[in-house]
Amino acid sequence: MAELPDDAVKMFSNENCDKDKPLVWISTVSRDSMPYSVPVCFTRIIDNDKILIAVNFITKTVKNITMGSMVTASVAIPFTGYMVTGKGEIITSGDLFDDVAERVKARFGGKIESKAAILIQVQKIFKLTPTAGKKEIT
Repeated sequence: MAELPDDAVKMFSNENCDKDKPLVWISTVSRDSMPYSVPVCFTRIIDNDKILIAVNFITKTVKNITMGSMVTASVAIPFTGYMVTGKGEIITSGDLFDDVAERVKARFGGKIESKAAILIQVQKIFKLTPTAGKKEIT
């Protein structure tokens, strides 16, 4: 699998949903080929090739992943960014889910609870810059 470069790790990392960090946009496709994108935070990089994301409200994204949709995650700040594509897995128990659930609970004082987590196994990485040329870096 593809490993995220250090600056991509920094951009995608927003473990506690810090308002001063960029949102990550997650995109999937439904069974009838309808694209669906949502902004998320509570994103954590694992082993430089996986992105763990809290699922608090994004039930359509979960449904699309469960039906086999690939996942795209994008993050950008002027004038750079990254897009990754990969296979998503829905996690509803275990250490990774507990980690996400505890961070969400702490951030919102228990008013919002995580329903699940998405684990994206990064397969391809693209550098998003406003320049001509090849964007895929892995």
